[in-house]
Amino acid sequence: MLDAMSTIAVENLGAIFVDPAAYADPVAWHAAAQRIREESPILKVHVEGYPDFWAITTHADVMEVERNPEVFTNAPYPTVTPSSHVDAATNVPVKTLIQMDGDQHKAHRNIVNEWFKPASLKTLQERIDTLATGSVDRMADLGGRCDFANDVAVYFPLHVILTALTGDRRAHPTGDLASVIANAEIDGRPLPDMDTLGHYVIIATAGHDTTSSVIGGGLLALLDHPDQLALLQADPTLIHSAADELIRYVSPVKHFMRTCQEPFTVGGVAFQPEDHLLLSFASANRDETVFSDASRLDVRRENAASQLAFGFGRHFCLGAHLARMEIRAIFRELLGRAERIQLDGEPTWIRANFVQGPKSIPISYQLR
Repeated sequence: MLDAMSTIAVENLGAIFVDPAAYADPVAWHAAAQRIREESPILKVHVEGYPDFWAITTHADVMEVERNPEVFTNAPYPTVTPSSHVDAATNVPVKTLIQMDGDQHKAHRNIVNEWFKPASLKTLQERIDTLATGSVDRMADLGGRCDFANDVAVYFPLHVILTALTGDRRAHPTGDLASVIANAEIDGRPLPDMDTLGHYVIIATAGHDTTSSVIGGGLLALLDHPDQLALLQADPTLIHSAADELIRYVSPVKHFMRTCQEPFTVGGVAFQPEDHLLLSFASANRDETVFSDASRLDVRRENAASQLAFGFGRHFCLGAHLARMEIRAIFRELLGRAERIQLDGEPTWIRANFVQGPKSIPISYQLR
């Protein structure tokens, strides 16, 4: 696929942003995205079966769009959507935060905002560390071989945010996130059941799928860069800052869509109302004008925190701090106990164009 990408005219490369199979070949995808950044950083994309959109591929231009949420809204649909599904995506019965704008977005975000703040999450550190230990203990029980994506990366973040049913949390609030949502009110009234469900849906995707993708993809990145793996094992304190570099490198949320509401110019392109923009976080996080040697993992990268995997501004990911806590905990535990760890087969990748990462990571290892 890499050879094919290199011979296609840049104006015809836009399919990489919608084709799930393209994302399942990360090397070829990033090679194509680099060409787009260099030759046509704001690319008008025409793909059969999809509404036309502009792909925003550089760090600076993604930031500019994110700084102006009143101009570039999540509505009518926040992710790339086939033309045949636009009406359904616009009129979904259950809305999550990524489908909200303005005052509605602010009101619903405020429900869980306090819970996700670093001061509140401090109380979870011991639990997260214990769960990380349990995850590596499970690897030990598996006898030196496992599928890291399915045996560890999928389960660890799920255990961190695992919650019970809304009814139970309303009857017996425990202080966890499910209790906050189950007992939330807006304007003095409890959330309707469909709104409550919307919060659980976004937690299941933003709070689980993204983090599990970084954990799995992060391990693959370290195995592909053994010098960086050795650095982390020699100095475990590096994982504190290295978490952002792993997040940058993997970029589990590949894109979000925004729709222009009034004339506005970004990167020299004059957008008009109803123009659709795809913000490519995966491309922006490999922007060479911001991240030197961007295709290389560097656990000592000084500006790794400038990565845009969590978005920016009003729509910055609520779970960013929790995700960092989980990533640091699992790698601190795993790399601190691994005498040896290596691939034991060919990894495979999920075919998806929104949240995406490794599907399977066969490894062999020896743990202390």
